[in-house]
Amino acid sequence: MTYHELVKKVQTALAKADASKIEEHIAVQVNVTGDAEGAFYMEISGGVLYIAPYDYNDRDALLTGDGADILAVAQGKLKLDAAIAEGKIAHEGNYDKAIALASVIPEKKAAAKKPAAEKKAAAPKKTL
Repeated sequence: MTYHELVKKVQTALAKADASKIEEHIAVQVNVTGDAEGAFYMEISGGVLYIAPYDYNDRDALLTGDGADILAVAQGKLKLDAAIAEGKIAHEGNYDKAIALASVIPEKKAAAKKPAAEKKAAAPKKTL
């Protein structure tokens, strides 16, 4: 996945994120390592989430991680605090603001597992 594909996927994943309850301004730069190397920012301003493929110099926090882990967080498959604790994503700056921004990410619900089909007992073989 390229940098531009990653940014587009993050934007798509967060298109329905509801930041309306966040009254403070939050700006987080995300530095991506690996194949999709680059930087983009996520900002909440006026209760609206913005994501753009630019550096954000006047940021509250900086997150650095592999593109796959960044995308997993954006898609709600991995919680940011867990990713930081596990060392998958590095963090600098205001931790509380980074977590507040991550709180608007819709959580992906695990698909309910279908019960395994019950096996029918085979009829006993008749012997002659």
